[in-house]
Amino acid sequence: MAPEIMSQSGHEFNADVWSLGITAIEIALGEPPYSKYAAAKVVMLILQGDPPKLPATFSPEFRAFVDACLIKKPQSRPSID
Repeated sequence: MAPEIMSQSGHEFNADVWSLGITAIEIALGEPPYSKYAAAKVVMLILQGDPPKLPATFSPEFRAFVDACLIKKPQSRPSID
């Protein structure tokens, strides 16, 4: 779930871009980011921490794609277009 949804500060289609990045990580690693933590801890990590990253074992292009999707400021994320 995108940070802006968790903080209930309103959201638009760019929240889906965040979800795409999280889904890409889940497909690549076989589990979602922070899956070892309780739900309340995950919310805190997403709201207060840095976005999750893929390990360097993945291609630079794939990591750059995921990093672009997981920009915390919604207006700075790539558009769906």
